[in-house]
Amino acid sequence: MTVPDVRRLLQVVLAVAVPDDPEAHAIGLSEWRQERNRIARECHTKTRAKRERRERRQGLRDTG
Repeated sequence: MTVPDVRRLLQVVLAVAVPDDPEAHAIGLSEWRQERNRIARECHTKTRAKRERRERRQGLRDTG
């Protein structure tokens, strides 16, 4: 089997089913992305706050 044959076979075997309602599918993906981005924003906010607290504590230690 050649590489192109394997690629074609994998495309057929691993093909994603076409959604019944493309508009609803697109809206679902959009909602999923928005939720993922919201979670990422929350995580980044927590990480920034931890880093700032750590830097403040380190600054207090260094002034002694």
